[in-house]
Amino acid sequence: MKKAILFSTIFFCVMVTSQTATVDISHKMCATEVRMNEYYKMHPESKKLTEDFNIQLSELIKSGKINSDKNTVYDIPVVVHVITEGSALGTPYNRTDQQILDWIEFTNQVFAGTAPNILNDTNGGAVIPVKLVPAKVAPDCSTTNGINRVDFSVNTQFIQYGVNSAAGYNGVHEDVIKQLARWDPSKYYNIYIVNKLAAGTFIAAGYASFAGTIPFFDDCFVIGNVVNNFSTTMAHEIGHSLGLWHTQQGSSGNTCAPNSNCLLDGDMVCDTEPMIDLLTGTCVTGTINNCTGVLYNGVEQNIMAYSSCTDNRFTQGQKTRAIAQLLQFRSGLLNSPVLLTTPINNSVVVTPACVPTALAGSNGDHHTGISMVKFADINNYTETFNTKNSQF
Repeated sequence: MKKAILFSTIFFCVMVTSQTATVDISHKMCATEVRMNEYYKMHPESKKLTEDFNIQLSELIKSGKINSDKNTVYDIPVVVHVITEGSALGTPYNRTDQQILDWIEFTNQVFAGTAPNILNDTNGGAVIPVKLVPAKVAPDCSTTNGINRVDFSVNTQFIQYGVNSAAGYNGVHEDVIKQLARWDPSKYYNIYIVNKLAAGTFIAAGYASFAGTIPFFDDCFVIGNVVNNFSTTMAHEIGHSLGLWHTQQGSSGNTCAPNSNCLLDGDMVCDTEPMIDLLTGTCVTGTINNCTGVLYNGVEQNIMAYSSCTDNRFTQGQKTRAIAQLLQFRSGLLNSPVLLTTPINNSVVVTPACVPTALAGSNGDHHTGISMVKFADINNYTETFNTKNSQF
């Protein structure tokens, strides 16, 4: 069974290469927390909505009343906006259509646990039952491959500094890009590929917003050099959009996050052990996790982790939280028409199934519709069908 769903998010990306080799951590710098903290300051009502849902979800999980349909895959209609600074087609900031489609397909394989070295339900990981599907219908009802190209080489700020999510910093504010290219967020999940990206002074590879944010804020930005068919970047991003925090959420430096209630503390997932930011140094697999006092048990290889290890898994707890968030905040976006192969033609004239027979005669005694309403002192009734008095 498949269900279509749209949604949008703001978060920054992750890319890993080798568990034993040095990892290029520039592709692991994620500004989701920075971006969402700013958003919640502007929209405290949205933060309250999310907090209330987290409490409800924790109670459902503890009661054992929550479960997911293993046979359902949720299709997410996406449009990828390639905002170019004038570079040639096929270069890092102006990927070809096929490179973008391969990137999306690889991300789907990560969710399905079928990508190389990615764990799934059978070997210690978890399948996240979502699928990114390029839109087939554009806003003007023409056909599309889900890729929208915009040449922004006329803007020198964009060429030199790229995009910034905050006002008052170098770079073009993200709102300018949205106004330039955005498609209806109630029908499409908007992904923007740009040359450079930052949140204030935080240089990052991408960002997206959690579910439950206002529509204009609900999208994802990434830099072009993470668009490839070996990066877990977009899976990390979609994880954020489904309500998954970094696994080190709540930690600070070498101080571990509180963990008295694993459903509400840290990343709010019980099968991702507490950890700290591990981006510096080498992979810590086989060493003691100072937050638990025992060997690391896989969290260092989680797709939502900050770690110098190869990302290779989601967990069952993350799956439960992700699908619950998706159904809570994205349920109204199921069944988007933009995934239909043939655009809907609203000008089609429908042939009537039958033509009612006209009443004959000029003095009929037929009642039409409701013939009488009597309630207390109210006593209304209809005249015959051809009488010029008040009717209902």
